[in-house]
Amino acid sequence: MRLKGSKTGKNILTAFAGFKELERGLDMRSYFARAYHSWERGTNENTNGLLRQFFCKGMDFRSIEQSALDKAVELLNNRPRKCLVPHKNLYRTRG
Repeated sequence: MRLKGSKTGKNILTAFAGFKELERGLDMRSYFARAYHSWERGTNENTNGLLRQFFCKGMDFRSIEQSALDKAVELLNNRPRKCLVPHKNLYRTRG
């Protein structure tokens, strides 16, 4: 499905053309950020940056081996993350 871009006037291919069917099939609602409002997509923008550590922007994912995708997923899903409360202080009692 092709849609007309709101600001550019160019035709763009949308990845969410069938979102209504998806909503009905999964009994859920979809929410979309406004165009050109990247701050409304913080997790998405962060994930894109993390993925670019493995795959260049604009890369055709059809040309990537499944094993390379699996390795990137494994590393991203199991990377160390900051904690709001350090583990060693979690159960410390005051006294």
